Amino acid sequence: AEAGAVYQVKVVEFKDGDTENPIWHGKDGGDANVDFGLSKDCDVTVTYNPNTKAITVTGAGVTEASYKIDYVTVVGNGKDVPSFVNGVEWDPTAEANKMTAAGSVYEITYKGVAANKDLEFKFAANGTWVLNWGYTGEVIPDTPTDAHFDGADILFNYESENDYFDLTLRLDLTNWDADKRTGAKFTVTAKDCEQP
Repeated sequence: AEAGAVYQVKVVEFKDGDTENPIWHGKDGGDANVDFGLSKDCDVTVTYNPNTKAITVTGAGVTEASYKIDYVTVVGNGKDVPSFVNGVEWDPTAEANKMTAAGSVYEITYKGVAANKDLEFKFAANGTWVLNWGYTGEVIPDTPTDAHFDGADILFNYESENDYFDLTLRLDLTNWDADKRTGAKFTVTAKDCEQP
């Protein structure tokens, strides 16, 4: 057991022994993982009811999952675009990409990012992938947009006649509901700048 850790499970069904086409079962029959915590080391039993799609996790140390957020980092394709995310490649523990917190709003600015490049990124909490937010769709600068829990990589390409721009990323968790996994918003702000 690790204090504050969120453990996650799903159930996988191989219908008629077909290992090529697994059927994944998550929380309430959906796609989300079933989360839980542990107060002490113990045996853990996972029970799946195919009639109700319910998954339960039991054990002497099993507790409700805690979603306390200590910090948020931006993770992305720093290897492909070295001026982005400080050149770090998809690492949620990277100190250089920790966002500044003002209450439940997190923000970071990257200066001198190469323009006209495909940027890919997500937001991750506490140095792990357990709590992360992404988005599928077109990103409109300066527009608060729903951040999808455990969503796809956010894609952004700032087209400009200049070679570089300053990029500010904001994640607002003020209305984040951990049970429903909704309410997070992100905003992308881009502005032309001189060559760094």
